[in-house]
Amino acid sequence: MPFSTVSRRLFMSFAASAAARALRRRGVASAIVKLGARGVAYSSATAEGFEPPFEVRAIDSVAAGDCFNGALAHALDQGSGLAAAVRYAAAAGALSTTRRGAAAAAPLADEVARLLSGITL
Repeated sequence: MPFSTVSRRLFMSFAASAAARALRRRGVASAIVKLGARGVAYSSATAEGFEPPFEVRAIDSVAAGDCFNGALAHALDQGSGLAAAVRYAAAAGALSTTRRGAAAAAPLADEVARLLSGITL
């Protein structure tokens, strides 16, 4: 019997969360398992969870990972906890897929804030 979309999402989030926990058991301080358009799991001593994907109209994913990583570093540098930083990074990565190219696809902070607040871009 094939997985339904909901079952597949639940399985992927469970598997990614288990992988993040397994990395922590091996001594990694903070683990993040990115699933691209399927979301991201994270685990640290103070936070653990799964961030589902943002619904956007993706046209080009070339910059998504770089935008996620840069936004994650920015949010952590600004003092965000891991859960908030992962959510911010996921929003930035999602937004980058709505444009073509690499550097030109990187969203501005106010665009990320609007997506996080539920404003359709």
